[in-house]
Amino acid sequence: SYFLVIIAFLFYFISYYLILKPKQFLPLSDRKGYQRSNLNPKLVDDCKTALIQAMEQDKLFKKGKLSIHFVSDTIGVPRQYISEVLNIHMQTNFQDFVNTYRVQEFIKCLESGDYQHYTLFGIANEVGFNTKSTFNATFKKIHGTTPQAYRNKISQE
Repeated sequence: SYFLVIIAFLFYFISYYLILKPKQFLPLSDRKGYQRSNLNPKLVDDCKTALIQAMEQDKLFKKGKLSIHFVSDTIGVPRQYISEVLNIHMQTNFQDFVNTYRVQEFIKCLESGDYQHYTLFGIANEVGFNTKSTFNATFKKIHGTTPQAYRNKISQE
C-alpha cells in the first residue's frame, strides 16, 4: 500500500507541473518558421511584384474560391514562397491580403454609382466574397464601420 501512495504522489506532482507550470517542466522550442528559406531579397521583391500585379491588374481576387494554390499556379511562384513573403515580409496572411483588395474594389464599385441597383452583398459577391458574414466582418475590420453605414455616408456626401 505504501507503494501505491508513492505512485499516487508522483502522479500528482508530475500532473501539477505539466498543467500549471508547463514552461518550467517542458521548455518551449525557440525555432521559428521559414528557417530554411531559399528566398533572397531579389526573389522576395519578384514575388511581391507578381502578387500585387496579380491582384491589381489581373484582379484574381474576384475569383470567389481563390486559393493560394491557384495564385501559385497562375503567377508561377511556389506556394511556400508566397506564404513566406506574405507572412514575414508583408506582415499579413493570404486571406487578409486578398480580402483587402476585395474591400477596396467594393468601395470603388460603391462610389462609381454603376452598382446602385445592386444590394451590398450583390456588390460584395461581384468582388469575390462568398458569404455575407465574412464580407461584413472583413469590411468592419478594415474600415471600422459596417458596409451599410459606409454606403449611407457616401450617399449623404
